[in-house]
Amino acid sequence: EKYRQDYKIYEEKLAQAKADKTPWPPKPNEPSKLGPGGTTHMPSVLYNAKVAPFRGLSMRGFLWYQGEFDSTGVPGEFASMFKTMIKAWRDEWKRPDMPFYFVQLPSQENVKYAQTRWDQFKVFEEYKNIDMIVTIDTGEEKDNHPRDKVIVCRRIADMALNKIYKKIPDIQYGPIFQEVNYMGDAAYLKYWAFKGKLVKDGELRGFEVKQDGEWVAPQKVEIDRSSIIIRGSKELQGVRYLWTGWAKPNVCLRDERGLPAMSFISEKESD
Repeated sequence: EKYRQDYKIYEEKLAQAKADKTPWPPKPNEPSKLGPGGTTHMPSVLYNAKVAPFRGLSMRGFLWYQGEFDSTGVPGEFASMFKTMIKAWRDEWKRPDMPFYFVQLPSQENVKYAQTRWDQFKVFEEYKNIDMIVTIDTGEEKDNHPRDKVIVCRRIADMALNKIYKKIPDIQYGPIFQEVNYMGDAAYLKYWAFKGKLVKDGELRGFEVKQDGEWVAPQKVEIDRSSIIIRGSKELQGVRYLWTGWAKPNVCLRDERGLPAMSFISEKESD
């Protein structure tokens, strides 16, 4: 009804503008047949179109490739939405522990990706029966749509073949962040879950340390068996690795199979 009223007013103003030879008034938007939002980006559209039709069908789990549009860069915001989505999907299938495997964001120039990757990891760390496929060594700097899809698909398939179908015996993670212990101007980084030992790809790079409240390059980084030792010039307040959108050129840590170590951020708690 409001649209019809607005359109009638528009026609009157348009006729007057034509008579006066003045700029035409803006035309009111016609209501969308999808709903009041008037856009395919409104809440529930993708769910109703892509997920709801499968409710009730037998499924072993979910494989989900992240939509980069949700990368806000606000700490915790993506994690909150992500957890809500996972719970909603599991509730629809009435399986609170239904397997859910997702692809962590690849490399791309959007600086907000770093925080989103960390939020994804925190959800992986918190929820049960969720697994994360790290792809920070893939992607295109200027394009949201990575071309190297084969390697990503293989990692997703290997995760499902290992976790659900038990066809692959080895764990399918690269080095996953565990903890950082601080001792003066040094930080000792530990990873877990990976196969074999840490392997460096060229020089150790992509690390930053926090000193006097600022993030700077470390003085020295070295591998000690399955750990990393990072040294600064002053007492360290934090350590981070590949904390940027376009991280691909600096990916330098892998396991023996070539799976990349994830990016992370750690800040020392105040005494």
